[in-house]
Amino acid sequence: RVMSARGMQVDVSDVPVAVSSLRVEFNGGSGYTNESFARGLMSGIFAAKDFSGLTEAIRQGEKDLTGLGLYRTVDINLRRSSKRLCPEVILKLDEKRRPFMKAGISLSSETAEPTLEVAGTMRNLFGNAESLNAQVNFGNKETGSVKLTFQKPKIFDSPKRFEAPYGTFTSTMSYSGGVKCASFLESHLGMLFKVTSESTRHQALYSVTWRDTKPLPNPEDSKKRRKKKKKKLLSNSVLAACKPSLKSAVQYTFTNNTTDSTWVPTRGVYSRFFAELAGLGGDVSHVKMEATSRGYVPLTPHLSVGLGGFAGLLVSTEGFKLFGGETYLNDRFFLKGVRDLRMRGFKEFGPMDEADALGGDAYFTLGAHVSYSPPIPILRNNGLRLHAFANCGNMCLLNEESGFGGLSKLWGNDVRTSAGFGMVAPTPCGRFELNCIQSIDGKPLHMQLLWAIDTDFI
Repeated sequence: RVMSARGMQVDVSDVPVAVSSLRVEFNGGSGYTNESFARGLMSGIFAAKDFSGLTEAIRQGEKDLTGLGLYRTVDINLRRSSKRLCPEVILKLDEKRRPFMKAGISLSSETAEPTLEVAGTMRNLFGNAESLNAQVNFGNKETGSVKLTFQKPKIFDSPKRFEAPYGTFTSTMSYSGGVKCASFLESHLGMLFKVTSESTRHQALYSVTWRDTKPLPNPEDSKKRRKKKKKKLLSNSVLAACKPSLKSAVQYTFTNNTTDSTWVPTRGVYSRFFAELAGLGGDVSHVKMEATSRGYVPLTPHLSVGLGGFAGLLVSTEGFKLFGGETYLNDRFFLKGVRDLRMRGFKEFGPMDEADALGGDAYFTLGAHVSYSPPIPILRNNGLRLHAFANCGNMCLLNEESGFGGLSKLWGNDVRTSAGFGMVAPTPCGRFELNCIQSIDGKPLHMQLLWAIDTDFI
């Protein structure tokens, strides 16, 4: 709507319009961004046939440009041209500095723990929103890692005329000096190439990685042996499984999220499916799949219930045969982060050899919880909630003899259950939980006070 000369509002949304031209300007006179790239993201304005369509095209172009993270401000204005109802569009960009440094705490994708991160980025490398990022991470379970990442958004041209490019390409080289996982320490050197859809719902990648694993003493066992001045004796299973390997694999991930909050949701559904095929060269051959889904329903404005679960399956395809060999220790499933936190209190979870966890080829965890936002302004305004929960799960190994029939082990007497209560809160790194947890296994009450930060949770 616009104001007429008589001071009345007039609806002009259906008035026909045709953009005559697009002019790109930069604060300071010149910029690093290629004009052709900026024009491509604003191309929808030329398909607009009325003011309503033009307004929507301008809004979408502004959203795409702002989402790149390259500009302090994105200003779009209309200017009269010599032709009636054929305005000129003026796009003015205020660019951020190309080099960018940061240091802080981030959540490790390897260990689901907070790590110290130091990173440097060169933005808009070639003028088409490319970026080159170098980062170093240090943590308790991650002894040190280095990553060099090149990213290029808007890589695919739309098949339709006057539509903006879409999709993101990422290439990463990485080295990790060691990641602690249950009973072993893994170091790796690798490279991956990834393509992500514009909505980020679809992701496909190819990776090739050299990995080496070393036995890691069990902390509790090590303390006892240090007191008795004895050496740690690792299980034969872990000693045999720790060996170097070369892995070449393709992966696909689908994600759908309709929840109202990333870290502390109270309504909506989150689902993710992951599939990996390894064996395109190298030593590792397997099919690996993992799925998760969780849903939330509000009962009152401040009380909600949630139900969710995880499930995973790993099958060796060595020699082009299902269950053709034993899976690698560092490809198996191990619980971590909040999933591990909720299942704490057990002397064992899944296959064990002496005190060493062997991981699993198949697993599941299920969880239900009720959360409440207390009527305290400072807590409610920061998203902190109290919750009570119950969880169950199990893990098993598969072999050629049992085949898929081995999945029946998941439903046996070894299913573990736990329950507890505590608090949850959103943080810049992920979901924070501080809980009192009791394993329900027929043993005397022995609650634990534990915490974790994670991006994956039930």
